[in-house]
Amino acid sequence: LYIPLVGLAGILAEALWDLKDSKQMRYGAMALVAVCAVTSFMRGTVWASNEVLWEDTVAKNPLNALARNNWAQELQKKGQLDRAVEQYQLVLEYGRQDGTDNLAYNNLANIYSAPESGPLFDLNKSRSLLLEGIRRSFRPDEAYVLRFNLAAVYLQTKDPHSALRELDLLVKDVRESRNERYAFLIQRAEALAQQIRSGR
Repeated sequence: LYIPLVGLAGILAEALWDLKDSKQMRYGAMALVAVCAVTSFMRGTVWASNEVLWEDTVAKNPLNALARNNWAQELQKKGQLDRAVEQYQLVLEYGRQDGTDNLAYNNLANIYSAPESGPLFDLNKSRSLLLEGIRRSFRPDEAYVLRFNLAAVYLQTKDPHSALRELDLLVKDVRESRNERYAFLIQRAEALAQQIRSGR
């Protein structure tokens, strides 16, 4: 968007240069500066917080799943879980968009698996969302974080055997994939598996 404005700025500069000594030019320049100042100020309020920024982006582009997911994350951070759930569900309704649906499955599952979520706490719903997210993943690595969280939900539901099976498979798959982006999961999964095996 900004690169094409270079040409427009050049044309405008040339036109203004021709009028540089006229009264109309001075008044026009003052009016232009005033309009730009007001517009910048008004637009600057959108940058007041991440929540306002993402809400504004969604208002202007309702089908932008990443913006909607990011807005939901901000709502979730502020404890507005009902509103966050609503936004995550809309991301899922829009369908697959560059892995954003996996983020929404994961974030929704995290809300439902957190006891502090109050009436939203529902481990069965959390497990179902994680399994659906894993099933819908196009590539195995898209599901790694979902699988780690699934193991944690298995542990919460007092199913350590399923948790260990998932963790062991996850470590194996991440190692074999050689995808450095998810290498951090190896240490986390091994630590959680060790806790389970030691009975902690």
